[in-house]
Amino acid sequence: MSTNVYVAHHKEGYFLQTDEITPIHVGKGKGNKDLGITGDDTGDNISAKNDNYCEMTALYWIWKNGQHADSTGLMHYRRFFDFADKYNDHPQTEVFLDGQVFDFEKYGEETSEKIEALMDEYDIILPEPHTMPFSVESNYKDVHHSEDLDILRQIINEKHPSYIDAFDTCMKRESFYLFNMFVAKQHIFEQYAEWVFDVLFELEDRIDIRYYNVYQARIFGFLTERLLGVFMEKYLQDHPETNVKHLKVLNLAGAVTLPFPDIDLSDVKDDDINIVVSSDKNYVPHLSALFASIEENASPDHRYNIFILSSNIDVNSLNNVRQILTGGNKNIQMHVIPVDNFFDTGFRSNQTLPSSATYNRFVIFYLLKDLKRILYLDSDMVVLDDLVDLFHTDMGEYPLAAVPDYIMTRCLNIKVNLPDGYPDLYTYLKTSLQMDKDDIAKYFNAGLMLINFENMNPEMVGSELMEETEGKKYYFQDQDILNKYFRKNFMLLPSEYNVFNSSDQEFANIPWTSMKKVQQAKQNPKIIHFAASHNKPWKHVGVPFDYYYWRYLRKTPYYERVMLSMKKQERSMVDALEETLTSKRMLNAVKRTAKNKLRNTVVHRVYHKVKTRG
Repeated sequence: MSTNVYVAHHKEGYFLQTDEITPIHVGKGKGNKDLGITGDDTGDNISAKNDNYCEMTALYWIWKNGQHADSTGLMHYRRFFDFADKYNDHPQTEVFLDGQVFDFEKYGEETSEKIEALMDEYDIILPEPHTMPFSVESNYKDVHHSEDLDILRQIINEKHPSYIDAFDTCMKRESFYLFNMFVAKQHIFEQYAEWVFDVLFELEDRIDIRYYNVYQARIFGFLTERLLGVFMEKYLQDHPETNVKHLKVLNLAGAVTLPFPDIDLSDVKDDDINIVVSSDKNYVPHLSALFASIEENASPDHRYNIFILSSNIDVNSLNNVRQILTGGNKNIQMHVIPVDNFFDTGFRSNQTLPSSATYNRFVIFYLLKDLKRILYLDSDMVVLDDLVDLFHTDMGEYPLAAVPDYIMTRCLNIKVNLPDGYPDLYTYLKTSLQMDKDDIAKYFNAGLMLINFENMNPEMVGSELMEETEGKKYYFQDQDILNKYFRKNFMLLPSEYNVFNSSDQEFANIPWTSMKKVQQAKQNPKIIHFAASHNKPWKHVGVPFDYYYWRYLRKTPYYERVMLSMKKQERSMVDALEETLTSKRMLNAVKRTAKNKLRNTVVHRVYHKVKTRG
């Protein structure tokens, strides 16, 4: 028994291909970039209609041109059936694997036998029905153009009247099959395809979608999600012996997907200075200030490779930061590594991290494993010195070097409470990170790390770091994981290479031996780190060392934008303060009125009693 499940793709990524799974490029007929996989634009096809039919252009191509097996199915590039039934107890149809590692190759190996076994036993595999607190009909009419559903019913009643009862039944239900995903025996697949496209093509002739917005223009994909249930309702009535299996759907949008793509490092030379920076679109202005500082202080005698791990940064912004970095210096090259799909939603900590892009530190061990050494910098830094000496620090046999996060060491002298059910900081570091006092005193800040890949197995380290994220809760997230992993196997860098712009008061309770290092580093900083949210110069006026940030930001196209943003923040704060003061005045007035009324009532009662008694 052979099965072929196609996976619809519309952009570059990892294309899983096994004996049972085939990737297919949907909408290729629109002139999209060739992804190097089977396209839906050959033979009899509707590829050019992908904007309106979505993954159904793949289904049409499979029906007309595909290599048919005993069973045929369709999935999406970021939605896969849970063939192994690992999540059968999950309460929702769609299982979001946010922050979890999803290995395509492992999935392919695990599910190959599962698919065949399932199709030996069942005739159809469907997603578990998605339930709602309202009917399918009301849901569609509330969200989409309601008249289209009415016209669809007319067409079914005219062309396929035997389906009208099934249609009405399904529209009254409070559940339906999402995603246009299924696997079915070949004769069922062909019957469904013939019926559904006959209905859709007739509907296309009767409605005018020229003025629909981009979302509503996907009408035929949306309607087919409802029509799949209609077909199955009728088919199961006619063939009650049919065996159906419902499976969960794995959503990979926020998962860390393996294997990572290979990066072209052919232009990188052994004596180059390799710097890695991670940023998302929100941090581009601050990234540009960092790049301006790197460019100004770069030595003309060395070559620099700047690798930017980009999380959804648009092309224009990338061109801007590239011009800042390389415009006046031919010795600097910028390499963009799009990591949009690795950490879109996973590993967030609302208390401590501004963006999930910080977790891109972990992918370094996979993506850049062929380099000998890299220097990682956070994008909220500015560089005041050439980075050559730092990069060439003698690390001996250590795999990593960093600067202590001195503010963390306060817990050696005072109790530092953590929210959300965590113990105090000292207890947390001791129990969750297995740190003793010496380890805590050297707890490093992951905003700057010198990493020597020659002193480790990078992929093994990356894999072990990833494993720490599964099923465990760390307050300072990736920084905690890195400290736990390297706590006995890293070297300290001079403190001037990662100088927090925190006030002296914030360092008041750190060990006195560390205080000397902090004070000396502040006198001669080489890299400033605007780490704490309350000390970021683009949020607050007059924070320590803010003049360095503004000096370099003025060299970028983003100075005016940041200034305008600060003015808007200031206006919002003033408005909020005025609203608070107004509310207080109103509250006080109400209190005074109530008190006077009470006082008058009491006086009146006393007077009345005295008068009554004569």
